[in-house]
Amino acid sequence: MTPAASNIALPARVIRGDLTGLRRRLLKGLDSKEALRLDAANVLEADGAGVQLLLSFIKTAAERGGPVTVTARSAALAEAIAGHRAEEMWNQWTQRP
Repeated sequence: MTPAASNIALPARVIRGDLTGLRRRLLKGLDSKEALRLDAANVLEADGAGVQLLLSFIKTAAERGGPVTVTARSAALAEAIAGHRAEEMWNQWTQRP
């Protein structure tokens, strides 16, 4: 039987000034005992602050017992991750389905 998962869909804007609500949702996901699944398909804009928040989230999740499964990642988020030279960390701490 597959364990329950906490699904977190990212908003279109993962940028400084728009992160408060996302931060709350990510913290709530970390508090759950469920596997974490991140859907980043709808991200249209991401900046360094957004990438940093997501990296902190996935690293903390990995340290607490398991990586985050990324079910989808938009081109905009992939570009932001690459632009901040964070691909290696992202790939280290996440899984793909």
